[in-house]
Parts: sequence; structure tokens; C-alpha cells
Amino acid sequence: MTSTLDPFTFEGCDDPGAVLAYAREQKKVEDDAAREVLKAAARYAAMHSGDYLVGPADGWHEKALPVGGEGCPEVAEFAVTEFAAALGKSTPAGRHFLARAVEGRYRLTACWGRLEAGVLPAWKLGMIADLTLALPPAAASYVDQHVAHVAHRVGPAQLGRIITEAKALHDPERVEAERAAAAESRHVEIGLAQAAVD
Repeated sequence: MTSTLDPFTFEGCDDPGAVLAYAREQKKVEDDAAREVLKAAARYAAMHSGDYLVGPADGWHEKALPVGGEGCPEVAEFAVTEFAAALGKSTPAGRHFLARAVEGRYRLTACWGRLEAGVLPAWKLGMIADLTLALPPAAASYVDQHVAHVAHRVGPAQLGRIITEAKALHDPERVEAERAAAAESRHVEIGLAQAAVD
């Protein structure tokens, strides 16, 4: 039987402990690779920011697309398509992936540092970035400061509370508008045609 001290090769895994050790090692490889792809996306976006476009902004020439939140550099539209194709993604999926990378790199800098240190998984940074994209810069910074140290284990409910707090502190007009819109859609339905016991 193979011990868990042997090199991790799938062919050599002939007992449950070795299979688990192999799976754990491969998961670490996968997580490290996902971090590298996200870092490559941020670097690629920086190399193709709107500052590097050639030709006038109007007409048929290439345009810069906003991919991250407010304050992030825009990315050349053809670069988005090229990046998506390189990863085997559709253009919208590639743009979403770039948005997560750019948001993390430029607005969630403390979380990005945790990603680079190998503590924060790429998928978790992506989840946080998805929720901060629409926030103003001050609110995104607030979330970054309050989440970074626990980002690797923060859950959706806790993250939602921090996002709500950031919006209330840094974008109260939007919070009030959302509250008013929600109040307008409140209603009660009485179904007389349905038989029920409650």
C-alpha cells in the first residue's frame, strides 16, 4: 500500500489516505492557478487601458469599456474579446472576469494583497468584487478595509451586512431611493379561489 508520504501521483494512490492527499494537493494547485489567472487578467487590463487607445474616440475606432467600478481604468474593447477568447469564454463572460480582476486590483487593494499572499482564493475575491462594483469608491474602500482580514472565511450574510453598512455611510441617497422603490412595490394578495388551511 502507498503511504501519504509518497510523491502525489494518481497512479500511486491505492489507499483512501493517499487519494485524499492527492486530491488536497491538486486542489491547492487549482487554487494557485486560479489566483495566477486573476492576476494575469488585471495585468492584461492594465496593458490595454483606455490610455493606450490609438485614434480618435469617435467614429469606428476602438473604444474603452468600463469594466470595474468607479475609479477603475477602462479597458480597450478588442482586448476584452481577445482575453475572453484566450480563456475559452464568451465575450460577456470574459468581460465579467476582467471586471472582477480590475475591481479587485484597483478598488479592493487590501483583499488583492491577501490574494497575492495566497490566503484569499480567487473565487472569493470575485464574489466580493461582484458586490462592490456598483458602490462608490469610498464605500468600496470601506468594504475592503472591513473585509480583507477575514475575506478568506467571510460568508454571504456577513458580507451583505458590511455592504449595507458601507452604502448607508457613503451613499445614503441611494439607500433612501432603494427603500422608497421597495416601499412602492409592497402589496398584499388575497387568493379567494384557492383552498388552503392557513
